[in-house]
Amino acid sequence: PNPASDELHLAFYHLQSADCYVEILNSIGQLVRKIAVKEPTVTIPLEFESGIYMIRFISDNNIQTQKVVISRLKK
Repeated sequence: PNPASDELHLAFYHLQSADCYVEILNSIGQLVRKIAVKEPTVTIPLEFESGIYMIRFISDNNIQTQKVVISRLKK
Protein backbone atom coordinates (compact mmCIF):
# COMPACT_ATOMS: atom_id res chain seq x y z
CA PRO A 1 0.00 0.00 0.00
CA ASN A 2 0.99 3.59 -0.52
CA PRO A 3 1.99 5.13 1.90
CA ALA A 4 4.38 2.46 3.16
CA SER A 5 5.76 2.37 6.69
CA ASP A 6 7.85 -0.74 7.45
CA GLU A 7 8.26 -2.73 4.23
CA LEU A 8 7.81 -2.25 0.53
CA HIS A 9 6.60 -5.27 -1.46
CA LEU A 10 7.31 -5.27 -5.20
CA ALA A 11 6.14 -7.82 -7.77
CA PHE A 12 7.57 -8.13 -11.27
CA TYR A 13 5.29 -10.00 -13.64
CA HIS A 14 7.57 -10.01 -16.68
CA LEU A 15 11.00 -10.53 -15.13
CA GLN A 16 13.10 -11.89 -17.99
CA SER A 17 16.53 -10.30 -17.72
CA ALA A 18 19.30 -11.39 -15.39
CA ASP A 19 20.38 -7.76 -14.95
CA CYS A 20 17.44 -6.16 -13.17
CA TYR A 21 17.72 -3.58 -10.42
CA VAL A 22 15.52 -1.51 -8.17
CA GLU A 23 16.83 1.91 -7.23
CA ILE A 24 15.32 4.01 -4.45
CA LEU A 25 15.88 7.75 -4.75
CA ASN A 26 15.00 10.41 -2.21
CA SER A 27 13.06 13.59 -3.00
CA ILE A 28 16.18 15.39 -4.28
CA GLY A 29 17.20 12.54 -6.57
CA GLN A 30 19.94 10.99 -4.44
CA LEU A 31 20.31 7.23 -4.68
CA VAL A 32 19.64 5.77 -1.22
CA ARG A 33 19.57 2.09 -2.14
CA LYS A 34 20.19 -0.15 -5.15
CA ILE A 35 18.98 -3.74 -5.08
CA ALA A 36 19.61 -6.54 -7.58
CA VAL A 37 16.35 -8.28 -8.49
CA LYS A 38 16.69 -12.04 -8.84
CA GLU A 39 13.14 -13.15 -7.98
CA PRO A 40 9.70 -12.00 -9.25
CA THR A 41 8.85 -10.62 -5.80
CA VAL A 42 11.03 -8.44 -3.57
CA THR A 43 10.46 -7.20 -0.02
CA ILE A 44 12.48 -4.14 0.95
CA PRO A 45 12.74 -3.15 4.62
CA LEU A 46 12.25 0.60 4.89
CA GLU A 47 14.93 2.21 7.02
CA PHE A 48 14.42 5.68 5.56
CA GLU A 49 12.97 8.87 6.97
CA SER A 50 9.37 9.78 6.16
CA GLY A 51 9.01 11.44 2.79
CA ILE A 52 8.45 10.97 -0.92
CA TYR A 53 10.72 8.56 -2.75
CA MET A 54 11.00 7.33 -6.33
CA ILE A 55 11.28 3.61 -6.99
CA ARG A 56 13.03 2.98 -10.30
CA PHE A 57 12.99 -0.48 -11.91
CA ILE A 58 15.76 -1.00 -14.47
CA SER A 59 16.06 -3.97 -16.82
CA ASP A 60 17.83 -4.14 -20.19
CA ASN A 61 16.47 -1.13 -22.13
CA ASN A 62 13.46 -0.59 -19.90
CA ILE A 63 13.19 1.89 -17.01
CA GLN A 64 9.99 2.36 -15.02
CA THR A 65 9.55 4.80 -12.16
CA GLN A 66 6.91 4.92 -9.44
CA LYS A 67 6.45 7.37 -6.58
CA VAL A 68 6.02 6.02 -3.06
CA VAL A 69 5.32 7.83 0.19
CA ILE A 70 7.05 6.53 3.32
CA SER A 71 5.24 7.40 6.51
CA ARG A 72 7.24 6.34 9.55
CA LEU A 73 5.11 5.99 12.64
CA LYS A 74 6.54 7.89 15.59
CA LYS A 75 6.92 5.82 18.72
